[in-house]
Amino acid sequence: MATRMEVDPALNRAGLSGPAAPLGIVTVNWNGWQDTIECLEAIFRMQGFLGHVVVVDNGSQDGSIEMLIAWAMGEFCVVPQSRQPEIERLVIPPVTKPITARILDPLSLLTHRDSLDSTCRLFIIRVGQNLGFAAANNLGIKLLLKSSSIDLIWFINNDALPREDAFMEITSAASLADGPLLCGSVLLEYTEPMTIQALGGRYSVYSGVSTHIMAGMRANSLMKLEQRVMVDYPVGAAMLVNRSFITKYGPMCEEYFLYFEEIDWALRMSRPRTAFAVPRSIVFHKGGAATAAGRNRSTRSLLADYYMLRNRLLLARRVSLAAFISCAMLTPVMVVRRIFRKRKGLVFNAVNAVKDGLLGHSGIRLK
Repeated sequence: MATRMEVDPALNRAGLSGPAAPLGIVTVNWNGWQDTIECLEAIFRMQGFLGHVVVVDNGSQDGSIEMLIAWAMGEFCVVPQSRQPEIERLVIPPVTKPITARILDPLSLLTHRDSLDSTCRLFIIRVGQNLGFAAANNLGIKLLLKSSSIDLIWFINNDALPREDAFMEITSAASLADGPLLCGSVLLEYTEPMTIQALGGRYSVYSGVSTHIMAGMRANSLMKLEQRVMVDYPVGAAMLVNRSFITKYGPMCEEYFLYFEEIDWALRMSRPRTAFAVPRSIVFHKGGAATAAGRNRSTRSLLADYYMLRNRLLLARRVSLAAFISCAMLTPVMVVRRIFRKRKGLVFNAVNAVKDGLLGHSGIRLK
């Protein structure tokens, strides 16, 4: 079986045949092919997973597409950044190559309606510019839902590695759901695989503050939980929806560009909570590899801090006038806190973020 490398603007108009798997995976790459290849190694070795994977490349300038194709052909292998045995076994030895891959033009997704080619496991959408997290994932949604047999879409960050049984566990839990579905895997720390990063999140509508559930706790505590745990929102690094959810609530909101998309999705469903996390579906997550977001405020990039502050206000505006006013009143406290961090440019950056949030400026950051 030869790996195909042609750009296919017509989405393979001829020869489309065969049923697709009921689940497809979408991951977004932006100048991070090393992370993405680690992620793909883990995805393609998951137990029971025979579906399609869509990598949406957001205008990378580091040769990502060429490196992804070379990897799919078996021309080189990757070494995991972590030497922890829980991580190494997800990447070493490499999965069998070649993996049939195709590069697509995003315009073809708007003009062609045929289903996916069942013989192709890996699709790479060459975007050509940075559209942001939501817009890139929405391209993946459009491609996968061309196949009527795909019912579930799993969004996995390119800096995340699912454990071998993660697919089986999350689809087992998802099969119990009736109607629109929004759920997520548990995230463990990539560098400390026995530490929980998040079991989903909690979100306060009137403060705009989100927190990760069970963050910092030991992973063995997950075994005490039920198959499904209700959360305010699943963390977007490993989040699953079904076709019914997309049909009823629509794709991701592209106004944010980065961050808060999963909370926005969860709030569209209803309150009290209807989203859930699956404690036995494990994904190891580096966290903010592409954006330098991190969970330590002292090392968070100015760009990440901007989107977090601005989008907190944009989301509150979409929720209700009362939520927006409440979040706006608390915003000066967040700006003042940044004064005490004594970091160059942080306060000026925060003021710009707040101003844009109050004025409703969305999308990519204005310079």
